[in-house]
Amino acid sequence: MRDNCIRFASIIDEDDLCSDFIGGLYDGRADSDTKGWIVWNTPWDISGWEVTEGFAKKWGYLLKGCQDIIEASNRWRAIRGEDALVVEV
Repeated sequence: MRDNCIRFASIIDEDDLCSDFIGGLYDGRADSDTKGWIVWNTPWDISGWEVTEGFAKKWGYLLKGCQDIIEASNRWRAIRGEDALVVEV
């Protein structure tokens, strides 16, 4: 994902991306149900990461080539009985 962020740096609003990473909690929007990332485990273990549906819809092009993140996210969604994210990676 880092490489994708570098590749698309000219079109990314860094403040908007950072805010969406944390679900708007920093700027008081607190829409973590629709945006953001959740880390359920130690941060260096990719299997504990979950990208939210709202983040994937808005920033999906940054997830290209990041199948491991999508798979981890879908495992967490399955535990909650939610439908899998469908992101073209």
